[in-house]
Amino acid sequence: LARLHIPNEVQTLLSLGLCFRDRRRLVVPIEALNALPCMIPPAMPGPTPDAQPQEYAVLRYSLETLTAAIEHVRPVAITPYRASADRAAAYQPLLLPHEGASELSRQLNLPTIDLLLLLSLLHTTGAVGPARGRWQVQPEWSALCKQAPRALLTALLDAWQRPRQVSDLGATREFVWICAPDVDGSTVVAQHEATIRAIVWRWLLWSQQQPFDIELFARTLTALHAPLFHFTEDSPIWIGRVGAARYQPLDESTLPTVALALIRQMLHQLARLGLVVVDGQSCALTPTAHWLHSGQPLVVEPPAVYSDSGTTLLVHPLAVAPDLIQLVSTAGQMLPPQDAHSRYQLAADGMVRLLEDGVPIAEFERALLRSGADLTPAFRSQLALWAERAGRLRLHHPLTMIVTAEDTPIAQILAAAGVVDAAEVLGPGCALIEPEYVDLAVEQLRTRGFWPLVVGGAAAAEI
Repeated sequence: LARLHIPNEVQTLLSLGLCFRDRRRLVVPIEALNALPCMIPPAMPGPTPDAQPQEYAVLRYSLETLTAAIEHVRPVAITPYRASADRAAAYQPLLLPHEGASELSRQLNLPTIDLLLLLSLLHTTGAVGPARGRWQVQPEWSALCKQAPRALLTALLDAWQRPRQVSDLGATREFVWICAPDVDGSTVVAQHEATIRAIVWRWLLWSQQQPFDIELFARTLTALHAPLFHFTEDSPIWIGRVGAARYQPLDESTLPTVALALIRQMLHQLARLGLVVVDGQSCALTPTAHWLHSGQPLVVEPPAVYSDSGTTLLVHPLAVAPDLIQLVSTAGQMLPPQDAHSRYQLAADGMVRLLEDGVPIAEFERALLRSGADLTPAFRSQLALWAERAGRLRLHHPLTMIVTAEDTPIAQILAAAGVVDAAEVLGPGCALIEPEYVDLAVEQLRTRGFWPLVVGGAAAAEI
């Protein structure tokens, strides 16, 4: 505000309570910012984007598969490149070695640029972090998974707007940040790009789901916020072109080109989160973004929950209660999504987890029906079968019982024979042992003066 030479307007904002002084800064509360209309309404109309928005179910599945696979990959720290000609450092850090990112991309069927974005966001939220030479999933991820989709998306969007390791400008492969040798480039650049992302998101919210032209958006943003994309030679950081012989600051004529490349990169990231839909010319907020920002429930065509086979359940994660999502994720394993629905494969071990959490299978079925679920007869029959079997367990394994005098140190003798791992001592002078080790155990007992009674056959029990 000081650079724009509008002290009278600043005094007006202070007198109205719309901002306050914090040392050398002027701070605008987020409540005031959300309540204010756009001072310069963005008149950037564009055609409706010719693309389909990514559904939240796809994002959630990508996060689940990434956290399951990331622990086998080694994190790296890349030293910034230094050009000897002008002793400047190009800021291009990575979170994964190239071979690790390529391998994970193939394994997860996820583009490398999207993989690095999701990993960076998870790292920013504290859900994953490097430990002992490996990426490690942190307890914050379990807590994040149990939250409602709105809370998870909000956390990812907040992480997207916060400073983070990976440079958006470097990801464009056209331009790169150049930092003076005595400047902590990673900190300066991360904070600067976070400012740009916050401004871009604010303008997207002002658009109110109206499509707008991306190139016109970049030129408008450059005209209003030129210092975001331009630095003088005496600045500690500036922007250079990738592949240039010397990393020199770009002239002002290239500002719209830089802004367009950077904004396209940021819009692609928001599209990966399912918050915008973008093509080569225009962009617009998705219904998911409107649902997230407005706080209103998302209206979808019923049914929001249905089964397509005997054990597969499909759930629209944005249209059902978070408690139901938690129950379904406990009862089943997540499969690749189908359209806007998450798919879960239910199995017997999932029913066991439900029972261990104190949820009867009948109550699980009632929760599905209360949500308006369309369950096939085969699905309900399978639930009834699992409920009928719950609480009964039959163990059957061929074992041989060895019985001898009560004062026999049978545990020590079996240990000396090396068969203690294949035996179970039931009490004084009595043990169960696997048939192939019976002769060895009996021989050890007889050499010590004990003549055991050997009872063959199968030991079975029903609980």
